This record gives sequence, C-alpha cells and structure tokens, in this order.
Amino acid sequence: MIASALIKLSSMLQIGFGEAGASIIAMNLDNSSQVIQPIVPGRRMMGIFGFCDVRNFTNATECLQEDIMVYINCIAEYCHNSVSDNQGFPNKNVGDAFLTAWPLTEAAWTAPQPGMQTMVQNRAESALRSFLRVILETSCSHILRRMAMNPELQKRIPGFRTELGFGLHVGWAIEGAIGSAEKV
Repeated sequence: MIASALIKLSSMLQIGFGEAGASIIAMNLDNSSQVIQPIVPGRRMMGIFGFCDVRNFTNATECLQEDIMVYINCIAEYCHNSVSDNQGFPNKNVGDAFLTAWPLTEAAWTAPQPGMQTMVQNRAESALRSFLRVILETSCSHILRRMAMNPELQKRIPGFRTELGFGLHVGWAIEGAIGSAEKV
C-alpha cells in the first residue's frame, strides 16, 4: 500500500511540476536536509518554444461559465498529447494559453555539424507537426463543436467556432521554478 501511494505521489509530482520540475524533485530527494527547497536556481537552455492561444477565450468563459473547464481541458488534451507525441514537453498552462518546449542540446546549437543541424531541423519539424495536429484535432472535435454552439456564445459572436493562434521561436530561455515556498 505504501509503495502504491509513493508511485501515485511521484506521478502527481511529475504531472504538477512537468518536465522542467524533474530537477527540483531530484534535488530535494538527494538533499539530506528535512527542509524542502522548491526554489532552485534556473538554468539556461536552448530549445524551440511554442505558444498556443485560445482566441475569444473571455467571451467563451462568460458564456460557457462552469463548462469553460471542459472546453479548455479538451483543447489542453489535444495540445499536450500532440506535443508529447512529437518529442516536446507541455511546459505551462496560463488560462487560455499553453507554453510548450522542444529542448535542444547546447552542442546542437553551438556546433553546426551536419548531424546536429539534422537534429535541430527534426525538432523544428516536430514542433510544426505538433501544432498542425492540434489544429486538425480541435477542428474535428465533436465536443468543441457542440460547446461552440452554445446559444449565448452564438448570440454574442455569430458563427463562433474554436480558433487558436500559434507561435514558434527558437533560441535560449531560462528554465526554473518561479514562485515562493508557498506556491511554485
């Protein structure tokens, strides 16, 4: 029973902290101190970063009310699954937007060798393929179509349908925990 509880707890930590939080979890497990340190120094990382934004989210929130959670979680599932299936990591959810990352090694970025260029190109193609899949899956979703037909939403925005905006960037970022010991 204890082993099962620890497995569940570690799985919840991984979901809660995400890929970027693995180092925080590892550092605290390795630390012999009884004090948990959720805030650790950030680290510079190279990667391809994607942003997916749900358009007209404020209107959808006001019209769908408590159903907004079903709506946004449906989109999140498509986005997160597609990113994960394409060698990326869902990084952060911010209400109507999702930040995603496809990490690159420092060597791939700084040493332009033919093999490394291929790796960067493959990651870039994975990021683009991921977002194309999100567009396809959200546009075919019966759940999202049904929710878009909400009478209040259609009255407010005639012809409303789920629309998303996307952005991709390649470069460096600082990865680490933001917050305090109270909330990371």
